[in-house]
Parts: sequence; C-alpha cells; structure tokens
Amino acid sequence: MKNNGSKTDKRRKSHGPTSLLEASPLVRRFATRIVDAAGNGPILDVACGVGRNAVIFAQLGCTVICLDKNQDLLRRLPNNPRILPMQMDLATDHWPFGRCQLGGIVNIHFLLPTIFRRFKSSLSPGGHLLIETVPAHGNNFLELPKEGELRSALDGAFDFDFYQEKKAGPLEYKKVTVRLLARRRD
Repeated sequence: MKNNGSKTDKRRKSHGPTSLLEASPLVRRFATRIVDAAGNGPILDVACGVGRNAVIFAQLGCTVICLDKNQDLLRRLPNNPRILPMQMDLATDHWPFGRCQLGGIVNIHFLLPTIFRRFKSSLSPGGHLLIETVPAHGNNFLELPKEGELRSALDGAFDFDFYQEKKAGPLEYKKVTVRLLARRRD
C-alpha cells in the first residue's frame, strides 16, 4: 500500500487507533497477557470513555467493568453482556472495590496517582496493571508525572514487565510520558 500522506496513512504509520472503538496499541500488545493473569476476575477499565479498550477484553472472554464519571459516554458503550458500566468520579467518590477483587486494571490516558493505593489493594496477586499517560501535546506536559514518579509509586507492590518513560515538555520540568505493565506481587 502506497502512503499518499493522508491522515489515515499517518495514523497507521504511528500505530495509533484507526477507529474510535479500536483499543490503544499498548492494550492490544498486552491484552492476552492481562486476560491470562486475570483468571476469573473482572478487568477494570478506568476512565473508559466509550469503551474502546474494553472491547478487546470482552472479546477475549473477560468481564470488563467500565468506569467513567461521564454518564453520556457510558451510554455509548458497546452492547455486550461482558461490558458493565459504572458511573463514578474517581477524585471524589468512595472506591467500590474490595481487597483482591479485580483480575486486572487498565488505566489509559487518565492519571490520578492518589488512587494507586486502591489499585494495589483491589488487584489480585498476579494481576496486571496497565498504565499509559496522555501523550505529550502542547502544554499537557504539565499534567504528566515527573521522571521516576510512577515507578516509585508502584514499586514494592508491583513487578514491572514493561516500563517506558519518554521526556516531555521543557527539560527543566522533568516531566515524562509513561507506558507500563506491572504485575501485582503476592
């Protein structure tokens, strides 16, 4: 296929999603590993939006709890009995999951480090946590973590199967984008 410079060709070249319901490349890369480790536990899709990352887990046979504060987005979730919507504001609402209740957690393009301790508690031993921060575009680098911040926040309770930081914004801010897959220790 010849690249004619169209937006679609550029998206394919960047390995980004080509449709609104296509999972992020990081999710596609590790979905099978997350499902295998989850056992019978549900996968939590944090700040799920319209469920683009939930679909692949449902297709692989998992129950997916799609959590978002936006009810309008939750109404647009795919009609699938394995995809369960849950409206919640992670910054203010009570955390509804008990100890070791989740088989996996997927957290794409939403970062709230104060909930990491809840992730640690609710994720079953051996379960995976997948995090991808927003990409560095314009001034959004200000909401990104500092170098080593996520590794430090998760170290001790998790072993990292994959961890990648990429510098973002002006160097003096020491901000990074992060992509990681971590496994909950026993």
